[in-house]
Amino acid sequence: MKKFLLIIISALLLFTLSACGASSNETVVVDNAGDFSAGMIYEDDTISVELIEFYVGEDDACYMNLHVDNHTNKRITVYLHDGLVNDEPVELWEHTPMMVEPGKSTEHPFYFEGYEKNSVQKIEFIVCLDDESLENFYKSEPVVLISE
Repeated sequence: MKKFLLIIISALLLFTLSACGASSNETVVVDNAGDFSAGMIYEDDTISVELIEFYVGEDDACYMNLHVDNHTNKRITVYLHDGLVNDEPVELWEHTPMMVEPGKSTEHPFYFEGYEKNSVQKIEFIVCLDDESLENFYKSEPVVLISE
């Protein structure tokens, strides 16, 4: 728990010291293999992304339940691109599109298949945003989650 709090405090300090509009691409280190602790994993002036839970569903897929805050004045659709699990390419899916109203937030699960929870050491992806006209207007720096 102390490591987790230290990581969160360090991340907040980095965000505070970073230039306006800059994004954080710092690797977030989390607990044991397959055990990705909840916490803020990405934040800038456009969005904030928090990992709520990492779990295996009834369909044996690995799920990441994400909480996204929309800091823009646009309705956005959120999707994950360039997914890697343990440095291997993987498709990151969602059952329905994640849409977030301007200035609001929502939680939504994304999932990938072909791995057992305890075999997942590292997850990497880019957060992409489309506006209401389905035009991509944003791509985050890579988000990297590593279990110890």
